[in-house]
Amino acid sequence: MRSRFLVVSLLAGVLVLLSLVAGCDSNGGTKRVVCDYAMDSGTFTGRLTALDGRSATFTVTHTTPNPQAVRAPLAKDATKVVVRYGQGDEQLLTIGKDYKVKVTPTGTAGATTYVSSIHRKEHPCSGGTTYADGTAIAS
Repeated sequence: MRSRFLVVSLLAGVLVLLSLVAGCDSNGGTKRVVCDYAMDSGTFTGRLTALDGRSATFTVTHTTPNPQAVRAPLAKDATKVVVRYGQGDEQLLTIGKDYKVKVTPTGTAGATTYVSSIHRKEHPCSGGTTYADGTAIAS
């Protein structure tokens, strides 16, 4: 009975190892990153028109509301959006430049504020604000 248990355990171990080895290179050696984000309200493209402390005001040229947004969906016809940044991210933005901004709601019901952060090239899961062409703002 003991030898049968050892054989079954050894066989299970070999199968697990084979599946791990076979699965390691499923992307042709390319690393795949899975990011877990809070439910965003949508994405807009617009020109930064003002900075006031941690808040950035954008004149919107295009919006893509998130149809799955449960709270504070981005208005499809939005023309101006104020976004709060943390950790000094707003200092990397330049008035007059165009950006693509994915926003997430924060605050209590009726007092929703949008927040975002800067996308950094070296951190694939970082932030929701890029240049309008989608490139990272910081390296």
